[in-house]
Amino acid sequence: TLKQVEAIDAICESTYKDLEITEAEYQGKKVKLNDPIRGGSKKFNNSTTASYPPYNIEKTADDYYRISIAVAGFSDADLSVEVKNKTLIISGQKDDNKNERNFLHKGIATRAFKRKFHLADYVKVKSANHSDGMLHIDIFKEVPEELKPRQIEIAVKGTKTPVLEH
Repeated sequence: TLKQVEAIDAICESTYKDLEITEAEYQGKKVKLNDPIRGGSKKFNNSTTASYPPYNIEKTADDYYRISIAVAGFSDADLSVEVKNKTLIISGQKDDNKNERNFLHKGIATRAFKRKFHLADYVKVKSANHSDGMLHIDIFKEVPEELKPRQIEIAVKGTKTPVLEH
């Protein structure tokens, strides 16, 4: 929908139509993706590189967004969230040697992952919290006042012209 595209545009460095070829990283391997926010081109949609771990992006208020990632089985110590060169990098690495357990069935995936989100200009990470198997990262867009549009007063001939200070 249009609202989803607008939310993605606010987060992505490029506009949606400019997301033709980008590189993402999955377990140290470079993968070509068409859309790093939605998880890839049709070529990769059914692969684990594009869908693990699953995530949502929601608009919580004007210029405020939340990225929620399903990280069941990961502890706080297993997760990392960092911003580097306008890229939000979320990674998880489970140390399987910590607790030697004998599973009869293991359906909860805890494989290593790395997700990257390219942040647009003026987008900043506000906070990250981990609870109930979900990692929530709150981000916001803060455009400096000098770059925001402003209304210029038009003087009428014969009246005193208002002086704008810089």
